[in-house]
Amino acid sequence: MTQRLIHDNGDELILDPHFIWVDENTWSAHVQSMDYALDGTLIVENSIKKAGMPMTLSLEENQGLADRALVEKLKAFQDKYPNDIFTLERFGKRYRVTWRAEEGEPAIEAHQAFFNYANPDDNDYVSLTVRFMEIPNNGH
Repeated sequence: MTQRLIHDNGDELILDPHFIWVDENTWSAHVQSMDYALDGTLIVENSIKKAGMPMTLSLEENQGLADRALVEKLKAFQDKYPNDIFTLERFGKRYRVTWRAEEGEPAIEAHQAFFNYANPDDNDYVSLTVRFMEIPNNGH
């Protein structure tokens, strides 16, 4: 089965089928804030997040690697659609996502696998991380 990124205009990018969703089970929609009032009373507020689930897809040396050509295609897709919402199709499931770059981490991060070359080519392998966040449908 494939994994692909689909823009609303039909433009799509086929992703490596070996991408692993590394933070699939670490996010919780439940959020809690605790504080103390001036008199020492504990104040606890609970809520449910409405959006923003991270979806970090990764290809590492022990999971399978990507070639540099895929990195260049992803970067071109991001440059073409920097603020857009896409459909991420993974193994028959569909998610509405956008790029996620936070805390100094880029949305697309690649590192040369095995050896660093002064002049790498498109067939050289890289470890690759792509960061998205899920966006609610809002009736669209």
